[in-house]
Amino acid sequence: MTACKFQLMKKKVFLILGLIFAVILGVWGFNNPRNQIQTSLIAPTPPISPKPLLTFSVIGDPESDLDNLKKALAMSKNNGDKFTVLVGDLTHVGAKKELKEVKQVLDESSLKYYAVPGNHDIYSAKKLTGNPTQYFEEIIGSPYGEVLVYIGAALLLIDNSDEELGISAKQMEFIKDSLLPDKGHIFIFLHIPVYHPDSTYLMGYGNAYVSKQKDELLNKFHNASVSAFFSGHLHHTSISEKDNLKFYVAGSVSSQRNWQTPRFLEVEVFEEGKFSVDEVEVL
Repeated sequence: MTACKFQLMKKKVFLILGLIFAVILGVWGFNNPRNQIQTSLIAPTPPISPKPLLTFSVIGDPESDLDNLKKALAMSKNNGDKFTVLVGDLTHVGAKKELKEVKQVLDESSLKYYAVPGNHDIYSAKKLTGNPTQYFEEIIGSPYGEVLVYIGAALLLIDNSDEELGISAKQMEFIKDSLLPDKGHIFIFLHIPVYHPDSTYLMGYGNAYVSKQKDELLNKFHNASVSAFFSGHLHHTSISEKDNLKFYVAGSVSSQRNWQTPRFLEVEVFEEGKFSVDEVEVL
């Protein structure tokens, strides 16, 4: 082989290797969650006028990131939100100390709040007392057993944080018998999603009894013309729809264990049956 042909073949080999490396790097980059950190399934809502009847925020999975929780609450308050709903996993393991720290941040924000526990929030109480929500209800409190009615919307908060036991019999009885308003929006808040087109990590995952409860909820609220479900748990914002029901997952406000930059949802309720949901990035 002549020197000229050898050099030409050498260049071709390097070119082919370079192309293979570029393809591998491109595939890795596309599938690497770090490179998808800004992605979202919620497109910005086009402006709706006139002024909303009600504005509130939905905050998910702080997991004891007190600094970002403070920022999110301050941003929500500055945006004019009437209240915020925290959809679970306020803490790492639901220890009393963690819950008291979160409670202090919530109270100091001067923003009205409601909260449901997440699976992280019940871990310590379930292990130490056998009553999963004991610490959460003693320290944070939750308005179970009532429908919260505001101008333009009614809110129902559900505790589905226990992945083994599901929703308590008392809660299920209230849900079955609850009289929901026939006017305005009805919003349901719980920690673990009851539907997601791309995730199996939902209420009832691997548990037939809890899965049956989930189906009962969907049937109940489909017949009640619920406007939307709001949940957390997945640490990634999304919106999906099934059987005319809308399902929103609030991204986590935590700086750790997060598929996105920290963020929360803001909901605006308008006349004529309209509402909008937008993401707000924690800055």
